[in-house]
Amino acid sequence: MAATLVAATVACSGQHDDADDTQAQGEASSGWSGDYATDMTRCLSDKGWDVAANEQGGVSYELPSDQEERFYEDSDQCLKEIGYDDDAFFTTEYLDRDYDLRVENAACIEALGYELPDAPSRQAFIDQTINDRFASWEPILDVIEIHGREASEHAQRACERPEPSDVLREIRD
Repeated sequence: MAATLVAATVACSGQHDDADDTQAQGEASSGWSGDYATDMTRCLSDKGWDVAANEQGGVSYELPSDQEERFYEDSDQCLKEIGYDDDAFFTTEYLDRDYDLRVENAACIEALGYELPDAPSRQAFIDQTINDRFASWEPILDVIEIHGREASEHAQRACERPEPSDVLREIRD
């Protein structure tokens, strides 16, 4: 899997390819069941983006970095158009739990022997995510950037994280 971008806008940040800084690549994982990938792919395609549904139930894409902002705006619009409400993913309660899961994920990745940069503080992560409407800290993206895609695929298989919708259900129960 390329870059996992949790919930279509929760962590909708592109991954820059080291060889060509003009390209952003990623995969948006919905965290929702149903036809998210089909609906999002259709909506984004209708808006002119070259996207494809992927095996993980998300949307894969590659785009010039100067078009990232427009892509994420279109992604937000598509979410609304297909009926997915992402506001629940931008609460302090959700992000507090999500931070813990990211820290656990980073520890698992490091236990595999992959070095990662230090995590931001809990409060910095929460504030940034709420303010920017996406989470810029994603341990698996650091693996891709530092160790490459093969390492990230290994780390993702070995260090799975719950889907965003599962976390949301957990905090609501």
